[in-house]
Amino acid sequence: MEQPIPLSDIISIIALLVSFFALFISWRQFLRDQSHLILRIEIQDNIHTGPMFIVYAVNKGRRPITIVRADARVSSGKEYPVFDTCTTLNETETLEFNVPISGFFKSISSGYYITAFELVDSTGKRHITKTRRLRRQVASVLDRKVE
Repeated sequence: MEQPIPLSDIISIIALLVSFFALFISWRQFLRDQSHLILRIEIQDNIHTGPMFIVYAVNKGRRPITIVRADARVSSGKEYPVFDTCTTLNETETLEFNVPISGFFKSISSGYYITAFELVDSTGKRHITKTRRLRRQVASVLDRKVE
């Protein structure tokens, strides 16, 4: 004959489940309580200023983050500063800046083009976004300018 599960065992199983849930919630809170910078880039062809990269930086974390500088990394490996003003981003704030393409290369075949943008925060952490997915767009914009 089967014996019923004692009440103390049921209570201990429920307590174990509640403690796992509390651990998950506290771990999630710990991860969200940091600064988390998301970078996104677009290309825009403006009639007056020419083609340019638009770099967006969004703080998705709860802690403020201070951007110290932004560099454009070119294919040769050198880094050129494109933004060097200290800017503090609070939760969900966005930083947007434009980088004209014309100063960096005439054509992709020249072998001298922007490969990535790198933002450095006040703690020295580097946040990088690559321009690889925009190469075709850059090539088409530059080809239109040549014609």
